[in-house]
Order: sequence, then C-alpha cells, then structure tokens
Amino acid sequence: GGMMIFFGFFTGCSVAATILDEEKQNTLQRMFTAPFARQRVIIGKVLSTFFVLVIQFTLLLIISWVLFGLQWGPVWVQALFVLFTAIIGATFGLFLLSFLKDAKSAGMIYSGINTATGMVAISSTFTYREDVLPFSLFIPHAWPLRLIYQMQNGFSNDMLISMGVILLWSAVFVGIAIFNYNRRYLKEA
Repeated sequence: GGMMIFFGFFTGCSVAATILDEEKQNTLQRMFTAPFARQRVIIGKVLSTFFVLVIQFTLLLIISWVLFGLQWGPVWVQALFVLFTAIIGATFGLFLLSFLKDAKSAGMIYSGINTATGMVAISSTFTYREDVLPFSLFIPHAWPLRLIYQMQNGFSNDMLISMGVILLWSAVFVGIAIFNYNRRYLKEA
C-alpha cells in the first residue's frame, strides 16, 4: 500500500508536468487567451491527473487482490480510498509544479522532493506498524497511507478525519497553485 501511494504521487507530478511542456511549446499561453478564466485551465489539469490516478489506483487494488489475495477492506471503502488518494496526488502534483519553471529540471526536482517526503511518510511500513508514525503526519503523503491502514477494518469515524485532512491539504494545494500560475502568467494576459 505504501508503495502504491508513493508512486501515485509521482504519477500526479509527472502528469501535472505536462503544463511545463505546454508552456515551452506556447500552447499554454494560447489556452490562457481563451475566453474563460485561467482557473479552468488549472482545474482541467487537476481533473486529468485525477482520472489517471483513479485508473492507476483501481488497477493496483484489483491486481493485488487477484494476484496476491490482498484484502483491502470493503469495495465501497476502497472506492473512497481511491478517490481521496487521487485527489491529493493530483493536487500535490499541480502544487509542486506551480513552483517550477523549467521542464528539463522539473523531473529531477519533483522526483527528489517526492522521494524524500514519500519515504518519511511511508516509513511506518518498514517497521510493520499498524498506523503511520506521528511525525510523518506533517507530510501529505502520510494521510492516504493512514487511510489505507484504516480501511482494512471497514469504515470508521477515523477515516472521516483522514479524508477531511486530505481535502484540506488538497484545497491548500489548489489555492497556492492557482495563485502561482496567475502570478506567473498575469503579465502575458
């Protein structure tokens, strides 16, 4: 589960990195001149990344169940896990990429950040704990892992807290990303 989340954040960043490719090819600037708000372009990136992650997590849960017999909990709880983990993975990718300007170095930078934060967040999986380590809760990657530990026992009120924190992180990520992109492209409007 930890590695699924770890690589989900990588996928979120790599799909969001297409915004830098579009900037380099000047297609992003053309989208920003369209007769709709810039936020729609950003939200479109979040949605496309979200759908890629939903497919990725769903397939990984199904394959791990079929091939290895892993029991992740009730299917509807797994669906909640997929949705909330895809939300935070997509918004984190957009957030991180909003600080980067060079498509060439973006992969190296987001890989390093994801590796460092992801390893801290999933460190509890290496110690065979039943929950994430308390210090890792300051990292967004830890909350989907906490959710995966919780969902194995069915739905609980603790899951609502984890889902709420995931939504809070995601709202902050989208807000900062929109602010950064607006500030960066304001002069081109």
